[in-house]
Amino acid sequence: MLTLAHMSDPHLSPLPKPRLRQLCNKRLIGFLSWQLNRKHQHQRDVLDVLCTDLKAQNPDHVALTGDLANISLPDEFTQAQAWLTALGSGDWISVIPGNHDAYVPKTLPLGLDAWHDYMTSDADARHFLPAGEVNFPYIRLRDKIALIGTSTAVPYPPWIARGKLGEDQIKRLAEILQKLGDAKYFRVLMIHHPPLPGQNHWRKALADAKALQEVLSKVGVELVLHGHNHTSMQTSLETTTGKAAVIGVPSASKAQDTHKPAARYNLYRITKKGKAWKCLMTERAYNPVTNEFREIRSMELL
Repeated sequence: MLTLAHMSDPHLSPLPKPRLRQLCNKRLIGFLSWQLNRKHQHQRDVLDVLCTDLKAQNPDHVALTGDLANISLPDEFTQAQAWLTALGSGDWISVIPGNHDAYVPKTLPLGLDAWHDYMTSDADARHFLPAGEVNFPYIRLRDKIALIGTSTAVPYPPWIARGKLGEDQIKRLAEILQKLGDAKYFRVLMIHHPPLPGQNHWRKALADAKALQEVLSKVGVELVLHGHNHTSMQTSLETTTGKAAVIGVPSASKAQDTHKPAARYNLYRITKKGKAWKCLMTERAYNPVTNEFREIRSMELL
């Protein structure tokens, strides 16, 4: 059995003080949004309580699906690197970037460098990768369970929070999923944006969700984990290899239940019985009154 924890969108605080020249672009809008609203929603203290509770559950691995930063200031990537190091090693945590980690052009490489140990393929997974050196998708193998990390982090104009995989990444992903499926792995796809058409308003949607859905339906996947919408989401997708669960989680640092739920994270206990995979999901939610996390539901996905 493997126990996998999933959290997303920590939006680490406090926001480092930007230089004036760093705000001469889309960052100005994000900075004002942070000052007026988001800094009150995303609290480091709540995230710290989540991490303490998560460690107490003793998961075998952690999937973190993006948006560590807020407006992609260089100091945010350094801050996130220190936070990740304190949380655990790159062998224990798998990270992918979100749209806030590529808020403006030329900032994603800062995350790729600072968080390198948390989003690179295992050496023994190399034979599942297509030829060529690229950052995404990457693969991590834990027993017969494979985590596949993708990037939808593409800078867009102000007020647009879309994501995009791109044709090359989708093509590589199809080959990876096929090879892992042939080798009888339980495939966990990590993606920041909700992956299916119609799961978001166009302004915040995955631009190539239809193309991704076609690939997943054709070659199969067992579990898809995402963030971005800051709410609990659960749906399924019929594939040639069976039904896949598609699950999203709220922000890991959200302080209060308002129009979006307070912080939550999920645990997945993945086992194989005979030739069939089983996956039990447990949802743990923050209680602002008691300042603690508690289990709110548990259900079988597969």
